[in-house]
Amino acid sequence: MYILGIILAVVAGLNAYVGLLHVNAPVRREMERKMEAELNFIIGKVSAALELVEKSLNAAGYYIAIESNEEKIARVLTELKRQNPSYLAMYLGTPNDEITAPWYTAAMRKGGVAYTAGHEDSRVITASRAFLGPDREMQAVVAIDFCIEDLSAAGTISHDRNFYFVSDDATRFGEYGHAHWDPSLFPEPAGMMAFQLDGTQGYLRWEAVGESELVVATFASVSEALDRRMQNHRIIGFALLSLVIGTIVVFVFLRIHVVVPMRELGHDLMAISLDRDVTYRLPVRKRNSLGVFRQALNLSLHRAQEHHEHMIQQRTELAKAYKQLMAHEQTLQEQYSQMKENEAKIRFMADYDSLTGLLNRRKFQEDLQATLHAGGSGAVFLLDIDDFKNINDTQGHNFGDRILSSVAQLLEQGVPRSATAYRFGGDEFVIIVRHQFALERVQVYVDEIAHKLQAIAQKGGKRNSITCSMGVVFYPSDGNTIDELLIKADVALHHAKNTGKSRHCFFEESMAALFSERVEMEHIIAEAVRTEGFYLVYQPIVNARTGRIVCFEALVRLQDHPASPAIFIPIAEESDLTVPLGYWVIKEVTRQLAAWQRDGKKPKPVAINLSTKQFHDPNLLDYVMQQLHETGVEPALVELEFTEGVLFGDAEKALHIMEQLRALGISLSLDNYGTGYSFINYMTRMPVDYLKIHGTLTENIEGNPDVMEGLISIAHGLDMKVVAEQVETLEEARVLSQADCDYLQGFLFSRPVRPEQAGLMFDLDYTEVLGLEKKEKEG
Repeated sequence: MYILGIILAVVAGLNAYVGLLHVNAPVRREMERKMEAELNFIIGKVSAALELVEKSLNAAGYYIAIESNEEKIARVLTELKRQNPSYLAMYLGTPNDEITAPWYTAAMRKGGVAYTAGHEDSRVITASRAFLGPDREMQAVVAIDFCIEDLSAAGTISHDRNFYFVSDDATRFGEYGHAHWDPSLFPEPAGMMAFQLDGTQGYLRWEAVGESELVVATFASVSEALDRRMQNHRIIGFALLSLVIGTIVVFVFLRIHVVVPMRELGHDLMAISLDRDVTYRLPVRKRNSLGVFRQALNLSLHRAQEHHEHMIQQRTELAKAYKQLMAHEQTLQEQYSQMKENEAKIRFMADYDSLTGLLNRRKFQEDLQATLHAGGSGAVFLLDIDDFKNINDTQGHNFGDRILSSVAQLLEQGVPRSATAYRFGGDEFVIIVRHQFALERVQVYVDEIAHKLQAIAQKGGKRNSITCSMGVVFYPSDGNTIDELLIKADVALHHAKNTGKSRHCFFEESMAALFSERVEMEHIIAEAVRTEGFYLVYQPIVNARTGRIVCFEALVRLQDHPASPAIFIPIAEESDLTVPLGYWVIKEVTRQLAAWQRDGKKPKPVAINLSTKQFHDPNLLDYVMQQLHETGVEPALVELEFTEGVLFGDAEKALHIMEQLRALGISLSLDNYGTGYSFINYMTRMPVDYLKIHGTLTENIEGNPDVMEGLISIAHGLDMKVVAEQVETLEEARVLSQADCDYLQGFLFSRPVRPEQAGLMFDLDYTEVLGLEKKEKEG
């Protein structure tokens, strides 16, 4: 610590000495700067005064040149003096006057403006100029006396300065102070040099004033600079004295507050021993500069004690934990075995159908792709149970599930070793045969399956006939991709069903045209969706009691193509094009309703068909709300139709979607009832306004009216209105009316018409068509 204090004192002394060595140069620079600033100020003042004097002389000379009357010239000079209060006097001298004054002779000699000292006061400068006539003869000399004593009036010139003005002939005049020296000492127009004046050492600074040939000089004594140096010496001496005193204070402070406390701390630190006493703490003394440090060390010792105790506790706990670990090891082994079992179940669920136990559709695609990639040959059988929807409708879903499980068991047991059976979905199964085989064996195989199906049906005691149809394709001859083989197998399967069911059909070249037409139709539909190449027609729905139109159903048609909706709608559904097509229909219907309203008409509600995919589309609700908002159409003018197929998969979710649509004020209709699966247990919960009976039931109503009456009664019991589709004869309309059907739709009333014609049908009355009496109509 003492060494540190000595080092600080030595450094401070060296710093003071270096500062003393460098004080002279700054003093000289400061003197030069100040003298230069004062001299520049004087030169500026003198230049402005001389310029004004020269202008006044030139003005007087101009007047003398045009006026010869001396009396008038005198009046002009008097006026110039009055306008310039700084002028002390103005003189006029002519050749006729005998003038020997310095200003006169200087002006005659110089030819321009001459400057001389005042003849009475050395602080007065006389500026004179001679003016010549046209023949270069002497006309007159004009002189002006002015005082330059006020050049330091601004207060920027020090009172101990000596200023001098020297003309070009080395004549000194207008001096300040009491200095006397030879002005011819100026070697250059401007400069500064050391100079001794009246025994006083100092600095002389001079500079010429513009083009006037006057020189302004100033003298400053060295005493001023020395006074400043002495002042600096005093400051440095005081600083050194303060440094010495401060060094002594530092030494005393370091001894009391650092050296002694550090010695005591070192002694106390030697007493620390975690092995002998973990509770030892450093004593904290009052007025000790290291008291905070001692407290911090004690805190660290406390933490070390806690850590030591914690380590002992951990050892105990580790011993207990090891025992528990050994006990849990067996449990983990059991859990691992359970996880392996669950993993096997997950793998089974990924590859197998949960109902039938057969491999599923995903596994079929994976296996077929591997077979095609390996370059093998074989066949693909696509099997479908005939009229399976009717089996579910009439016998119930439990019976249908047993049929599916039995078919799966038959396929699994009956296929050759080189073949694998899969459940494709719904009531469809698919078989991959991985080698060539005799074609005649196919029919035998189909007949065997049909025979066993009949045995299953008779065992159930609920149905007399269960058959299946099959489409067969060969790879790679019929195709080398999964999609191509499935499409052709599906074409062959539909051909088998259309030619009598309970049979098989190989895909042949004669079916290629049908396949090409299907592919072409897919392209046509896709292009129409992209370019909005559709148009809508509207078919009226008539009240069976009043004969008046209550609403219309919007039906979509292809522009510039004669394809029936029965052809292109199923293809659109299989090609995932029904969602964009359905949104286009919603947009067109709402726009048409808005157009009818703008025309001053009172439009009837319009029913719009929704596919199952569009019904479950997450954007449906927002899109319907957007179209209603943009067009301003009331929700009550829109009715949405869907089939029972929307309940497949997640019936609760479908019911929630219905409730959301119904909450908008839109009417809902269950379409094509009687042709698919019947979810009787959900019928009571469906927020549906209308039940539309499919045309196949309408066609057979005359032979079995009791079935229709039962369906209508159930619907009315659920607070639903019933609409019968495809009503084409008056007899069908009569039987439906007697069965208490609410609304009728079909060719009996009108074919689907364009919107222009539909707008003219709002008030049509079909009372005469239905043969209703006027009284019934009014009722």
